[in-house]
Amino acid sequence: MDQSVTVKIFHRTYRLRSRGDAGHIRDLADYVDRHMVRISDRTPTVDTLRVAILAALSIADECLSARRRLERVEAKVCRKSGELNELLRSVLSSEGSERT
Repeated sequence: MDQSVTVKIFHRTYRLRSRGDAGHIRDLADYVDRHMVRISDRTPTVDTLRVAILAALSIADECLSARRRLERVEAKVCRKSGELNELLRSVLSSEGSERT
């Protein structure tokens, strides 16, 4: 069911319609707002679009970096899982041959 969520991003209020959790939508808006305010504080521009683009690039960088870290962790887990699986097969195989 759609719901209306009011958020404030970079000194402007927006009314958003969402099927998601309102608290989550507010958290997202707060996250974007913090990025925009931080960039605005460090950049002499007053152009809101430029601040929004710089914030989007910063958030995209965080997202892609996190995705790459996750892919590395997943690959490591997969590799270790394979190693443990082979070790387990070896142990079970040697136990089976000892019983006969």
